[in-house]
Amino acid sequence: MEPHRKKAKRTKEQRKAGREATARMYEHINEERRKYKATIRSLAEQYNTSEEFMATQMYAGGNLTKTKKKENLFNAFLHDKAKRAQSENGTSLPGGTSALGMLSKDVSQHGHWGNLPEEEKRRLIQQLRDDKDAEEKQKTEKVLPKQQGNDIERTMSTITDKLAGMSARNNCHVWYSIVRGSVNDNFATRTIATPEVTQACLALFKCTPDQIGLQVDAFITAGLPGTIKLAGKGQVNQMRAEVRRLVLEGLREYSMIQCVIGVLTRTVEEIVTRKNEIEGIEDGDVPAQMNYDNYESKIVCRWGVELIGWTEETVENPAKITTTLGIRRLLVALEKKDCYWSILLPEVLAVRVDEMLKRVEEGKERMRKKRKDAGVVKKKQQLGKRKRSSPEEVRSDADDSDSAKFEQEMSDIEVIVHDDDEATLLIESDNDDEGIRKFEARTAHGS
Repeated sequence: MEPHRKKAKRTKEQRKAGREATARMYEHINEERRKYKATIRSLAEQYNTSEEFMATQMYAGGNLTKTKKKENLFNAFLHDKAKRAQSENGTSLPGGTSALGMLSKDVSQHGHWGNLPEEEKRRLIQQLRDDKDAEEKQKTEKVLPKQQGNDIERTMSTITDKLAGMSARNNCHVWYSIVRGSVNDNFATRTIATPEVTQACLALFKCTPDQIGLQVDAFITAGLPGTIKLAGKGQVNQMRAEVRRLVLEGLREYSMIQCVIGVLTRTVEEIVTRKNEIEGIEDGDVPAQMNYDNYESKIVCRWGVELIGWTEETVENPAKITTTLGIRRLLVALEKKDCYWSILLPEVLAVRVDEMLKRVEEGKERMRKKRKDAGVVKKKQQLGKRKRSSPEEVRSDADDSDSAKFEQEMSDIEVIVHDDDEATLLIESDNDDEGIRKFEARTAHGS
């Protein structure tokens, strides 16, 4: 094996000459660039257009925004036939608009164009190229906004696959963004980043690469005021509201809820119906709100569903997540469906209920005290005369808006331990038509 040859070192004079040549090159580039900008400014003033529009027409020529099909023998032969027919007719092909289609069909049916000599084939292809080049020189291409968008889409679709392959092969990470130059551009900001880059941005900059791209886009198109509006102090509150919305949507509507018992459900009604069939409960209710404070007892144990992939230590009200990094990390997980609702298997639900009952017996889980008039139809209380419950007896149940109305509507829970060593979780609802709504989850302590 031949030894690796090292690159010869340049002498001091050669390095000096190289630096001088580079300096002269950039001086020449800057000089031509000034001329180019002056030309753009002059044309914009002459034709009463913006410099941005004129720069687009100058920088992005027709060759950059249009794709050219590769010349092949069939097209070259067809072009030669059409050219001869036009020369014989004087102006255009005889037969009107359908003439070229008829000629193409006739040439393809005969097939003799494939048996031409090699020299004739090269002549036809070269003739097609020359005619195309001559046509390009004669007409001036106008760059349309649609062509700009197509150019961006075509370029991104090409490099995205290549960058993804490079990242997989070499264990490297990618991050790039395409942002608009003005508010009139008809394409959206695009950001591509690997998960590791996203985590790094969350830790370092407290925002994702997508949000950084949007902020850069806002600064370029709207200046500093637009950027401040996009990344202002109210952003944390907006993220908390978005987290609450996604969690509640997953619990009530279309979902992030994934059924792990073999049936993929689309709505919470289907989920609750399936759960009620398993537990023998007909005409079961559906959850109307998310309860963060009593998540284990009133969401997991009552409805048989749980949140998978919660990024914080425990499932809690987003208002209690005080760091921007934490709330942003949770929002990203919900948007990417890394955090979603899942139905518990019957045996898993039984274990969760059993564990909760044990915590109640040990005093680790405080349950709401049952009222003496539970199940009795109550008269409407006059405004201002409602008696407030003691905070020592009643645990506050916070909904998404932490309102007092939710405390009035939340269910009472009573734990009854039977002699046969079975536990019954009795849940009573004040706003039920019958007065009491019972849901029993039985499990043996020994199981």
